[in-house]
Amino acid sequence: MKWILLATVLDWQPIYNDQKTCELAAEQLKKVYYQEVAACIPKPATTAANDQMTDVFAKMLDMVRELQAIEPKELDKSSN
Repeated sequence: MKWILLATVLDWQPIYNDQKTCELAAEQLKKVYYQEVAACIPKPATTAANDQMTDVFAKMLDMVRELQAIEPKELDKSSN
């Protein structure tokens, strides 16, 4: 299970492979920024944003498959 470090001082949320490493990072932040509140939480397997992007991508692929299945029309060569 991966762990996310939540800290107000960071503008991003690092992800760690284990809880111990994440908690070590949180402790180090608290030493440098004494008013910092840092916590480690388990990283969810998926998020709503990831699920939404997966759905959009799947729909796009379905549309591409539909377009590929359409027989190409022969062009009128008299307009040359």
